[in-house]
Amino acid sequence: MDHKHQSSGPVALHSRKQHKLDGLDKIEVEGVTVANDPHSKYENQAELVRVPERLHLGYFSTVNLCLNKIVGTGIYVSPSVVLGATESKGISLMLWLVGCFVTWGGLYIYLEYGLRWPLTGGELHYVDKVYTKPIRLFTYMFASMVVLVGGVQANALTFGREVILAGADATAPVNTNLQKLFAILIVTFVCQLQAYSRSIYIRVSNVLAIIKVSSLVFVSICGLIALAGVRRHSTAFINTSYGTVNLTHIFSTRAESPYAYSLALLNVMRAFLGYENANLVLEEVRTGPDNDPRRTFRRAISISVVIVCFLYMTTNVAFFTACTTEEILTSPETLALFLEKVFGISKHAHTASSIVVSLSAAGAIMSLTFAYVRVKQEIGRMGLLPIPEFWSKTSHRRTPAHALLLHWIFSVICIIATPLESSQGFLVMSTFYSYIHTWISILLGCGLLCAPWLSCFKDRDGDGWKSQSSKLGYGLLAPLTMVYVCANAFVLVFSFFPPQTNGSPNRKGQIISALAGPIAGHSILAFGALWWTWDRKILPSIGYHFKASDGEIAYSEIWKADTLKVTFTVSANSMDIAILTGVSLRES
Repeated sequence: MDHKHQSSGPVALHSRKQHKLDGLDKIEVEGVTVANDPHSKYENQAELVRVPERLHLGYFSTVNLCLNKIVGTGIYVSPSVVLGATESKGISLMLWLVGCFVTWGGLYIYLEYGLRWPLTGGELHYVDKVYTKPIRLFTYMFASMVVLVGGVQANALTFGREVILAGADATAPVNTNLQKLFAILIVTFVCQLQAYSRSIYIRVSNVLAIIKVSSLVFVSICGLIALAGVRRHSTAFINTSYGTVNLTHIFSTRAESPYAYSLALLNVMRAFLGYENANLVLEEVRTGPDNDPRRTFRRAISISVVIVCFLYMTTNVAFFTACTTEEILTSPETLALFLEKVFGISKHAHTASSIVVSLSAAGAIMSLTFAYVRVKQEIGRMGLLPIPEFWSKTSHRRTPAHALLLHWIFSVICIIATPLESSQGFLVMSTFYSYIHTWISILLGCGLLCAPWLSCFKDRDGDGWKSQSSKLGYGLLAPLTMVYVCANAFVLVFSFFPPQTNGSPNRKGQIISALAGPIAGHSILAFGALWWTWDRKILPSIGYHFKASDGEIAYSEIWKADTLKVTFTVSANSMDIAILTGVSLRES
């Protein structure tokens, strides 16, 4: 959809119902007044209120918004998963380096889209504007991912596990029901905090980002100490190889299955996801001078990617230097193992590891919730949800309370539905969101490759497309985008090639576990296509028509701010309109 307030700040919504029954006989159906006429019309109006510019995100908060999302639990969990898949420290480090390069390709893609369309909702609008045929099919598929999955369940479940382990013995079993309870509690706390105060929420999120980065810096420094072969003198230490000896012959073994490498690359790319978070709230990012209005956005996400790439590589080197391959693969907590190798065996190392990982998970949940709740609001504003005025409006505290409710409901469902009886169950639930997002990444990459020939990328005066993210233009964007698209395509294609089971008696079960993630991810996209078919094809064919339109921006004396009115219109051929009240689609 085209916003008439592209450079405006974020908005709060105030709903007002308005019935237009123009002289027709009126009847009451389930509390709603409708016309006793074969062509009934119902309108609902939402008033969108800008948030003052003084509350926009500056450099520090925007960088932290991205860092909090990127640096979740992936950097502490993925190294062992990647090493287990590749069976080689050398190849694992190469894949992490590939992840850095792919991330830079993705960075330029999202920079280009963000500078072209500086709209809150990010990917939702990019897909909607680039892929216009069939009208809004891909928009519905993206919306199904955001609404149904959300993406916080993996970090929430990891938080629940680490909270339990922080106060228990390292070898103690984890009660999965208690783990899910703590996961639900952290999601509930995050949603309640954001519903109460946006400013407090951002401050807490910034503190967590500082803690997370400081933890990775500490691990990196300890890695340098391990490279020198130095460790703290202790009466109890792990008497295995330590230091540079663990980096010899790192290419001597490797996996043979393409599926193993696709799984490893998926986990690497998943650990880097989050730099696009600023795109999702771009109208809330502080604007720069007239000649460079998106300077804060451009610099902030570039800084966050540089920090993450450097710290991810040094952290992996630190883990691989201090620990042997066998230790990493057999240890349930890589960070705890690393601390024990450097500082000696102690319950404090185990407790410290659990605290760091749980805080890292909490920060990721806060960052993702902050961004994705606003995407859900945009989905409601576009009329893709039932009762769009409800999910779009905000509370009296000018926070997205209703969208937070929607976010909380499906996050809790995903947490409860995760089978934690085996590690494969958690792996499936934690990766199938990434499979869906891989498709979105490919769509956006292909769209940018075709930018010179697509009308949507042309300037308003009709001039051809010109890159805004780099002075080198298409010559730089094309190869970076190709690498980005190919890496995502590799993950998608080879994820359907199950690993070699070598005659295992549980061969069928292993294959099903391997394919569960990609199949579940694609089923969400299929649901989006069905959702689109119902809204765009079936309902209009039986006489129901939906529309959402923007009014003019005007100053409101009530809100003491500029507002934009959005009108949702539903018309039908019978008085069944009462049942469909609030279900609307925004026309293209």
